[in-house]
Amino acid sequence: ACYSPLKSLNGFWATGTLLFGNLCSDDCLQNDAVNSSYVRGDYNPGDNYLVNGCYKNAYSGIARCNSNIKKVDQMPDGIIDADMKNRLIAEMRFIRAFWYFRLVRLYGDVPMITEPVKLTDEAALYPSRTNLATIYSDVIIPDFEFAAGHLPEKYTSSDDASRVTKGAAHAFLSLVYLNTEDWNKAIAEGEKVVKIADKGIYQLLENPNDVLTEFNEFNNEIIFEIAFSKDQQNWKTKYYGPQNGSICRGGVYNIHFHPNPDLVNAFSLIDGSTPDEDPNALYDTDKFWLNRDPRFDIAFYTGLDEFETIAGNQVTFDMSLTHNKSGKVDFQKNTVYYGPNNSSIGLDNVIMRYAEVLLNLAEAYIMSDSPDYTKAASNINAVRSRARTFALNYPEKYNPNNIPVDKVLPNITVTGKDDGIAKLRYERRVEFAGEDIRGYDIRRWGIEADTWAKAVGFKWEERISLLPIPQSEINVNNNLLPNNKGY
Repeated sequence: ACYSPLKSLNGFWATGTLLFGNLCSDDCLQNDAVNSSYVRGDYNPGDNYLVNGCYKNAYSGIARCNSNIKKVDQMPDGIIDADMKNRLIAEMRFIRAFWYFRLVRLYGDVPMITEPVKLTDEAALYPSRTNLATIYSDVIIPDFEFAAGHLPEKYTSSDDASRVTKGAAHAFLSLVYLNTEDWNKAIAEGEKVVKIADKGIYQLLENPNDVLTEFNEFNNEIIFEIAFSKDQQNWKTKYYGPQNGSICRGGVYNIHFHPNPDLVNAFSLIDGSTPDEDPNALYDTDKFWLNRDPRFDIAFYTGLDEFETIAGNQVTFDMSLTHNKSGKVDFQKNTVYYGPNNSSIGLDNVIMRYAEVLLNLAEAYIMSDSPDYTKAASNINAVRSRARTFALNYPEKYNPNNIPVDKVLPNITVTGKDDGIAKLRYERRVEFAGEDIRGYDIRRWGIEADTWAKAVGFKWEERISLLPIPQSEINVNNNLLPNNKGY
């Protein structure tokens, strides 16, 4: 009951994981489609269905957790043993913390409700907003801490693969502390995940193409994913990818989540230089996907991709199939093909993977009052070297010019805070392109004004950094006023 609402984070567009972290960043193009209304902030004063959906679905999920936490806690010993009771409560407290973390990142101050609400209790029915510092200290952090203290590192049964774990709780605590700028605690929690990884529970997969596929779910790089069966609709693949249904999807909703030229140009060449620098004359303006950081080919459909059609024929992707003409490429991540009319069934939502933990740690090492640039570089290079090894394993695709091995995506060094942050931001952008992370990153870094998606009619306003509390909620609860600044 508590896991189920996670499948609908927005209330519409099912997964919700593709929207705020991708759409509202410099990774995606915008047009006159319904999605760009969010980016422009032109809902007035907040009855946009995405704004409503995120708010209502979060509180629906929280209500389930509150009720079930209380009921399980009241179960007598003869029904449930103490360890199982604590584990179940820990799972539900993790989910509740996840919802509140999502709420404060989207809306700022929101009502804090931690008990079941009776319809006869007007004070509980019409709560005021709680400042986000209190929500962090009184709900998000203690809930994740309880989860970390009572969840197993892994489950013995494959039937429990989608349940949250101790590592997931520590990973989210590390991210929470990044957002609250408590660098030392972010480091401490991230290092706990690394210790679990050292036991063989987590690792960076050798082939980065294998991380986000339906055919390799619950792999050792994934720390938390929301499970969809093949009978459950997940709309991801109808928003991503080229328009040819024989590759990834049917020809519907083909106007959303298009990579923009800024993201395309952000990927380095295979020697680590930019297309503008290009000391080894590797860049081909006509075949711009060649000689790039191999994550370019993983993120987008390119002429390097080969597929088996439904007729059983092997074909190389034809760039003429690209729907996103102005951005030149379509996302390949989050696409999967099952056959006609089944192009979006079953693909899971990957929310946290080990690569993010390593780069979160690197950021905390850099930003700490006692920075450790060596450790920061080591974590960045752990992610970077996976891409390099992958490229070297397929030289005919990624290194046809035989650039010397030591020149292929060479390891970075960090010489100071500004240098480290610049290198970290590159690594995060290309590693997580299309994974609902970039938008939250630019908010955390405070650089939205320069990097926010440029929609039709766009003009940056500070208010767009937060969503408004939905007007439909204020209509029944004036205690939610004042709304966020600018609404």
